[in-house]
Amino acid sequence: MKFKIFFLTPLLAFPALAAPGFAENPAHVRQLRETKKCAKCDLSGVDLRGYNLTAADLTGANLIGANLSNANLESARLSRANMAEVNLSNANLSRANLGGANLIEANLSKTNLSNADLTYANLVGANMVGAQLIDTDLSAANLVGVDLSQTDVTSANLFGANLTGTLGLPLPLLPLRNAPSQNPPLPRPDQLQRESGFDRRYQPPSTGRPTPTQGSRTRGGGEYRPPRGIGRPARTESGGTRQRETPNIQPR
Repeated sequence: MKFKIFFLTPLLAFPALAAPGFAENPAHVRQLRETKKCAKCDLSGVDLRGYNLTAADLTGANLIGANLSNANLESARLSRANMAEVNLSNANLSRANLGGANLIEANLSKTNLSNADLTYANLVGANMVGAQLIDTDLSAANLVGVDLSQTDVTSANLFGANLTGTLGLPLPLLPLRNAPSQNPPLPRPDQLQRESGFDRRYQPPSTGRPTPTQGSRTRGGGEYRPPRGIGRPARTESGGTRQRETPNIQPR
């Protein structure tokens, strides 16, 4: 009797372990396209190139690695959004609210950021070559290592911003020695004296010997002179020390 032994080897389908990447939530993408309101949505890696997102609400949304180049995000709300490595080149973000947004290594080249709010935004290593920063508020923003080449920042608010290692930042223009000054020259002391009638020049004190005053010791070395009219001590009527009158002794 022959026994045939069959070894049944089940095929186990192991899911492929892909490298971590960006994958958006399809329901969130559909919600954004239909309503333009997707606060705190997962839109990481989404491709919305050239899409019209005017006044969209993306507060606190996850946009890591998203492609929003040439998109219209005018007046959009993107405060506290995570936009690390996002592509916003040639996008319109004028009057957008990006306060506190994370824009580490974001591509903002030739992006219109006029009148945008970027206060407290994290822009470490971002590319802002040729970006429009007309009246952009970048106060207290982190601009470490940002490339601002070909970018006009004269009208931007950089109060309190961290500009360590910022590239392409123009130095403030220093006035030339022979250049005409915009401020009027200060008046001379003699001119002030003639105009006000008061001599503002320093007048040295008199070097003569000071005259001793009565009842005080002078600083010029004069001796002490008691004031006139001081009589003999009399008996006090109060409860203080009892003093006896000095007898008037006539000389012989």
